Amino acid sequence: MKFEDIKQAMNQQKEGGLVMPKSIKNLESSQLPINRIRKTMLIEIIYMLLTVVFFLSVPLYIPMEPEPQGTYLILMFVFCTITVGYLLKMLGFHKRTKLLQCNSKDSIQGYIFDIKLLLEIYKTAMVASTMLVPLPMVALFLGAGEARLEIYRQFFTLDFNTAQLFLLAMGYLALSVLIYFITVKWVEFLYGKQINKLEEILKAYDESTGVDAN
Repeated sequence: MKFEDIKQAMNQQKEGGLVMPKSIKNLESSQLPINRIRKTMLIEIIYMLLTVVFFLSVPLYIPMEPEPQGTYLILMFVFCTITVGYLLKMLGFHKRTKLLQCNSKDSIQGYIFDIKLLLEIYKTAMVASTMLVPLPMVALFLGAGEARLEIYRQFFTLDFNTAQLFLLAMGYLALSVLIYFITVKWVEFLYGKQINKLEEILKAYDESTGVDAN
């Protein structure tokens, strides 16, 4: 039975001062963490769009040599394409859940499944895009003056001996692992608490209705 049907049936009772059952209150309370998730998501979308604009506009106010500037723009374009692609998914999810009605257990379970799936895509997209950022930053640093142009060419053509290449690869691998763990912790910090609240609400609903949560 839908929440609106139960509520309507209760309103039709004119005697006895009926109180809304606890199980219905459990479902209704899920709207608060969902609203908080949507608010956090909207703020993140705005900040990420501003980040994309900032990175793409860097060559406008930091003079660079043509060759490093081209490298910077190409790599940053790839970064921004991945980021914007994910932001479009995020925005679509935000719009799709705008009128979500928490009037049944299935609707809340569906929301939890969808947000967890979206966040897994988020982790993949952020790790993939963020791993690119050091390269355009190197191009920016080495390309800001003609004196470092030779070092830039040596770096991007991998003109190093075996030991240097090994150290470079190990450093990049360590950076990748660090980025992954930072991304996981960041997602947990932004959304984990509210998702856990939704799962607790479902558990409390099952307990109040005598349904096995497993």
